[in-house]
Amino acid sequence: MAKSTNMKQLLFLVLILPAICGYAQQDTIMPSNKVYTMKLKKTSGAQLDAYLKNMDDSVLVYSGWPSKLGTAVSSSDHKVPYTEIESVFIKRKGAAGRGALIGAATGFFTGFIIGLAGGDDPEDVWFHMTAGEKGIALGLTGAVAGTLIGAVFGALSGNKFHIQSRKSNFLDLQAFLAGKTKKVNVNY
Repeated sequence: MAKSTNMKQLLFLVLILPAICGYAQQDTIMPSNKVYTMKLKKTSGAQLDAYLKNMDDSVLVYSGWPSKLGTAVSSSDHKVPYTEIESVFIKRKGAAGRGALIGAATGFFTGFIIGLAGGDDPEDVWFHMTAGEKGIALGLTGAVAGTLIGAVFGALSGNKFHIQSRKSNFLDLQAFLAGKTKKVNVNY
């Protein structure tokens, strides 16, 4: 009986202890495959455009070159403590292109389905179209409109955070990134 209890305890330690230690050693932001651009406004009034690279609970790290969120910090990166940040506007790089692509696909398929649902025109009409021809025509029209609308919405997308040198506001920025990368550990 004692051997069984010892084996259970040993198994528990072997399985649970590495998970606890791994969680305790986790960095604030794990590497991501997403690149974020930012417009940073400092409390001194200075403004800059850069790429968000990493952050912890008190410092934001940015780079002048595109880099994925959560990558290792190098000596050429710039660090700004939250006490010097007035506001940050964050947008995912390529948002306008993704918006245009999503808009084009949505517009095409919506137009295609509407065209098919319209059915064939009567033969005695001067300009008659089959349901398939209507689907293609309305699909292409919808794709053009969707591309324009998607590009505009993608270009205007983004989130602004008013840090105002407050740690709680800075942690809200971390929480936002936690939702986007799903790999950020935010502790309040």
